[in-house]
Amino acid sequence: MEAQNFKVADRRNCLDLNHGLLVIKSLGRMHAMSHVLLERGSISRDDLGLNHLESDSYVSNRLIEGGVKQLAHVMENDWPSEWKTAAREIAKEAPIASEKIRKLFSDFPSDGLLVMNHGDCWTCNMMFKYSPYEKNKPIAVKFLDFQACHYNSYIFDVIHFIYRCIAPNIRRENINRLLEEYQSSLAETLTFFGLPEKAPTLEQVCNEAKRLNYLKFFLAFTSLPMSSADTNTAFYIDRLATNCDSKDVYSPEPFQANKFRLAADVDIRRWLKDGFFE
Repeated sequence: MEAQNFKVADRRNCLDLNHGLLVIKSLGRMHAMSHVLLERGSISRDDLGLNHLESDSYVSNRLIEGGVKQLAHVMENDWPSEWKTAAREIAKEAPIASEKIRKLFSDFPSDGLLVMNHGDCWTCNMMFKYSPYEKNKPIAVKFLDFQACHYNSYIFDVIHFIYRCIAPNIRRENINRLLEEYQSSLAETLTFFGLPEKAPTLEQVCNEAKRLNYLKFFLAFTSLPMSSADTNTAFYIDRLATNCDSKDVYSPEPFQANKFRLAADVDIRRWLKDGFFE
């Protein structure tokens, strides 16, 4: 890949709108083609297992619970005092977060579109090729590491990427455009392969995105600070299968950083107000 001038973007900086649009359009094409293969019988839903967030395992439960616990702990003890009430509200979610997230995977909508999801669509699992004429303008993307692939609604990859990888301020300003571009790419590809009636409308895509509000919370407030941390010891994977406090699977450092607190400020206030945690 490097010989073809592809490279991995710096995870610490989060992605800008150009990167986001390119990835979203590429996901639309990939998802559409996977649905075509499912329709033709070339691949089967039984080929793949559950996503790790969908699995009711000791490790998966600690992964989810620990992130929420560490976030609440740092908000309570290290953020300005105005955040203490919010910290207590978020702390209540720790023991029930994994169950709420699993339910999102099982609640496949009656009018949903089944596709193969990448399952771990974040910055370090993709490589970009850049324009030789314009600095930092991506012109192609390659997805890597397909170990977490699973079949479900297309929206899981979309939300995973947008809320874990794109800079929060850019995501907030452009969320409607990102969903529009995804729907357009998905519909165009399905139409090309003779399945225009299978394409979800923009309204359906937006409704699916809203359905995953709780997953947005987990990704934006636990996964994103880990993914964009300035330290290489943000997460201790070897502790997942141990009996230590689940919050200690996560380093507090990324949650303590002003970089994260200032970026998350708007979302936390709005999502508490709008009942994301209900």
